Amino acid sequence: MSEIGGWVAFLAAVHTFGAFAMTGVIWFVQVVQYPGFAKVGVEHFAEFHRHHCRAIGWIVGVLMPLELLTGATLAWVAAPVWFWRGMFGLLLIAWASTALWQGPLHRRLSNEGLRLEFVQELVAGNWLRTLVWTTRSVGLVWLYALGWAPS
Repeated sequence: MSEIGGWVAFLAAVHTFGAFAMTGVIWFVQVVQYPGFAKVGVEHFAEFHRHHCRAIGWIVGVLMPLELLTGATLAWVAAPVWFWRGMFGLLLIAWASTALWQGPLHRRLSNEGLRLEFVQELVAGNWLRTLVWTTRSVGLVWLYALGWAPS
């Protein structure tokens, strides 16, 4: 394998780790964490929500930028270009959803306290990110199953 191929293989491995990790995180958030917001109760919600935001922030604050940087690089240097650019496009959808939908809802929950309509909107809206990260992981498994190796 050429030096460039080794570098691309390393980026792809790091990227794949990030995608798989985020897929696990997003499914946990979708099935356990967000629905659990409604079960905490008004009295303990503010503390629980602060804990959630701090704890998840450490995880996604590393994984999401790692995935974004490696994904952007692969989109421009790795073949097949259509695949890596498609994967990067999906990632941009997840980032946009986070910035435009989930982030503002979390701010409202922080400022206004437990509001069940916000929790329901978080759960409903988070299905987009869950689908995106799941699709990315399935796509990466498919690529490797076909025997992809960087040239």
